[in-house]
Amino acid sequence: MMTPPSDNSTPGFHIPCRTGTYILNPSRDLAKTQARFEKPLSSLTSWSNIIDRAPSEAEFCNALTPPSCKESSSPTSSSSILLYFGHGSGAQYVRSRRIKRLRLNSSTTSPSPSTPPPSHPPHPAGPTLSPTCNTTLLFGCSSASLRTASEFEPFGTPKTYLAAGAPALLGSLWDVTDGDCDAFAGGVLERWGLLEKGTCKESEAKRSGKSGKGKSKGKGAVVKSSVELEVEMGEVGKMCLSEAVAKSRGECFLRYLNGAAMVVYGVPVFLA
Repeated sequence: MMTPPSDNSTPGFHIPCRTGTYILNPSRDLAKTQARFEKPLSSLTSWSNIIDRAPSEAEFCNALTPPSCKESSSPTSSSSILLYFGHGSGAQYVRSRRIKRLRLNSSTTSPSPSTPPPSHPPHPAGPTLSPTCNTTLLFGCSSASLRTASEFEPFGTPKTYLAAGAPALLGSLWDVTDGDCDAFAGGVLERWGLLEKGTCKESEAKRSGKSGKGKSKGKGAVVKSSVELEVEMGEVGKMCLSEAVAKSRGECFLRYLNGAAMVVYGVPVFLA
């Protein structure tokens, strides 16, 4: 359940990271992405996963359903976060109307007519807030793009998830290369605190396309990720998702093209 911070020292929404769901390579053609993230994500032992196969619409909806909602009948429905590593926004696996319906199916959207109003004032720190859709990170091309509709408001994936009650949605505004998208995703997950620092790094020779020959060969130099360097310098602390995104744009080789495509819709979300 998502609650405001108890000490009010870090304003924003705090969500548990003990449970969640990750969908990795559902189209079965992103072998490099799967090879890079399958081992680090396996450390999330209490998480559900869908790897190397397409999820059904019911599975996708269950992965988006918070535990506070009534229709939580699947094991994957106990998650608080959804990570998607695939093409696009996953709209090919779930219809937008099914996602929006999460808010209608939730028991937290409106009180029952038979429920009497509270006889005491709310707590000074504010009431407990329960999302009706999980915080979602979509690491796919154009996963957060909006479409124009003439004189009407734009529509697209971000509005679908926010209308369903998601605290935040991460996605890409336009098409990006898979290498930069993977580098960015690794930086975000490490800086946000979901994965250990340095677990998603890629060797410098592999990233630059070099074979390892040349002046650097034989020196035994260890290439550290930027996240590890930030830790050594004391620059990494508890940060929200949007801060992790801002700092991870530099992980991209084309940081002003692919890195600039990554955005967050919603409110600051911290891991509890």
